[in-house]
Amino acid sequence: RQSSISSLNKASRGLEPRSPQRPSQGTRASQKSKSKKKPHVPGRYQSTRMENTRPAGSSLSSRRRKSAFNPFRQEDEEEVLAKKSHNRRRWSHVFPLGEVEFKRHAGPNWKSLCQPAILPLTIDYHPSPQELRDQNKFYFNPYSISLRAIENSYYTSHEELLAEMVRQRITQDYQVVPQVVINESTRRGEAERIGKLEKQRILRDRQKQPPTRSSPLMPPSPGVATGNDDGAIQHTLSMGHKIHVLTYQPTSDTIEVVQYYATSALHDKTIVYNYPYLLFSQITQKYTRVVQTFEKYSNVSRWNQIDNMICGDSDKFFTEEMHYRRVMFALIPDKFPDEEAERDYIAKFQKLLDYLSKLRKRDESEGNFVKIISSSDSRPDRDTQVKKTRRSTCDWMKRFSVHLRRSKAERYEWMEMAVDPTFDTQRTFRITVNWLVASSSKIETQVQLLQRRCSQYGLRLFAIPQLSISPSLFLHPLAAPPMTPVRDKDKANCVEDSLVARGFVDDGIHMTEPNFMEVIERSNEFEFPRFRMSRKHKRIPARQYVHRSGAIFVRLIRDEQGWLIVAAFENTTFIGRDFSMRKIAISKFKELSDLLNSSQNT
Repeated sequence: RQSSISSLNKASRGLEPRSPQRPSQGTRASQKSKSKKKPHVPGRYQSTRMENTRPAGSSLSSRRRKSAFNPFRQEDEEEVLAKKSHNRRRWSHVFPLGEVEFKRHAGPNWKSLCQPAILPLTIDYHPSPQELRDQNKFYFNPYSISLRAIENSYYTSHEELLAEMVRQRITQDYQVVPQVVINESTRRGEAERIGKLEKQRILRDRQKQPPTRSSPLMPPSPGVATGNDDGAIQHTLSMGHKIHVLTYQPTSDTIEVVQYYATSALHDKTIVYNYPYLLFSQITQKYTRVVQTFEKYSNVSRWNQIDNMICGDSDKFFTEEMHYRRVMFALIPDKFPDEEAERDYIAKFQKLLDYLSKLRKRDESEGNFVKIISSSDSRPDRDTQVKKTRRSTCDWMKRFSVHLRRSKAERYEWMEMAVDPTFDTQRTFRITVNWLVASSSKIETQVQLLQRRCSQYGLRLFAIPQLSISPSLFLHPLAAPPMTPVRDKDKANCVEDSLVARGFVDDGIHMTEPNFMEVIERSNEFEFPRFRMSRKHKRIPARQYVHRSGAIFVRLIRDEQGWLIVAAFENTTFIGRDFSMRKIAISKFKELSDLLNSSQNT
């Protein structure tokens, strides 16, 4: 493994092994001066060690002092490398040429940290069975998956399903633990257990106590590797504090899954760190206050639901805890000069609706699954609709699966398409592609087909970022959406009306986290709803607008007084490196800033 890592790094860097060179005169001089005592450099950490000399009468034990460990001393590296842990082994690829190079040049490869390499598929560390059975260190959650319980499964065998379950965990940063490593950890754990019993026996003999009856050992937890003489197939995947053991038992015709979670790494909502900082904003061309919230450990993923969905359970649907992949698009309507232009736009959308209906399953294609609303239809009051909203617009989307396998010889792949349940000519229409079991090439093919259809029908389809539906406005640590408060209800209404007049289109209602309060001056003047017991702020429903160019989004967050906080962010997914579109985003934000400044002065 070390030689492969070394060769890969040399190939990527274009390095060749250097031939041994004769030391120069300066090198000899530096070697001669090694025996001289180096002067202390202020501010540099140094380890202190006891000299061999001692005053008269002092004992050997009194002169011995534990040496301080210095992480910058290459002499102390052996102590670091001797102790294996998951974190040290998981990120070993960030070092230039593995352990050998690390011993020569301590420190990580900073280029690899800035542009990280692919996470290794395997890891050479695994807890011992004794540690996994220790309830103070791990707790486990077992469940089973069977194809017989799924009516519409497209997998031909449990082995095929098991391979897909392993792939899903690898895509979410799990690493495969080879059987050799598991066997080594088992031997290590057994040696530690025997050594502990031997120490207890020696201590008991010294104290001359009768042998006490040892407490019965707990039975092996499900999932610990015990061999595959019965034809069982087992895979162990690790993320350090999260370990999954997947075992296919031919006798029971099921896949047994055991999840181990370290008790020291459980998600605790009370351990939250807020980090405020200043970040340069592209649309404001100045520094903006932002804040990032860090949690020590993330929530536990719902792997039971993920595995059932992979298996073919049609009753399951994607949730945020599944960490699935997705790309999002939005149809932005044109400004209609008359009713004829609006009817023409509806006719174009009807063609797209027919195309989407063909992608659905036959049993789902009956009836219209999208309601069409024109300007002549009645709409609810704007403010009343926001106040009554408890879920984001994207939570009400209609979903259906699309099969991507062309023949039975190919691997089973599918994706989910989610569309808005209502097509309104006065607002955007969102289309989202979600997937777990699909290759990027087939997803790209489907996306290109969708874009080609919209272009043929005369519809403007724009790629939109994750931030446009995120509850947190500080989702991306390098995105700085500027916040502008409007502390007057009438002025806030004028701002929202002016947005529509300046080419902005309604993009639905989105629930928003109140973490933006930390970057607003005099934020205590705003009155947002709170929880009764904890007095923390609740999520706030906020209406969002997008410009017809697709370059910039604006989210309007109202409090109970009718006051407003305006958050603006550019559509980085659509803009990319198109400087002309970035200029449009900057100009539209300048118009918005002038509007807000004028409303503050009036």
